[in-house]
Amino acid sequence: MLAFNRTDLERLFPSTTWQRAESLCEQSAVVEINVERDGRSITGRVRGERRTPYLTRVNIVNGRGGRIRLSSTCTCLVYSECEHAAATLRAGELPPDRAAALVEECARIAAEAGAELDRQVRSEAPGQLALPS
Repeated sequence: MLAFNRTDLERLFPSTTWQRAESLCEQSAVVEINVERDGRSITGRVRGERRTPYLTRVNIVNGRGGRIRLSSTCTCLVYSECEHAAATLRAGELPPDRAAALVEECARIAAEAGAELDRQVRSEAPGQLALPS
């Protein structure tokens, strides 16, 4: 889902922030996560100490040497680079087995679509293709 892994995340946050984020994930505190199509902007809602969840937004950019840089904002008192942002990123990371399963599923769907397209093309009169309605 996202172009980083746990090791990347551990380098981006101080260990105390990372530990609090891990705790939030274990408590299922991340109640919503939305990843923009390009994967460079992630928003989330994370339950914390107040009644309504904190709203967090994380922007990810590639830095020098292929390193990941991020900036974040949150409605919590820390405001930036907080445990809520880290938990949102952690919740957006796919486990390796789930990522592999998604890749396999996409390959299967693509193969089926290709076979269906071939079947449709062969069933048309030579030199003619049906236009979509």
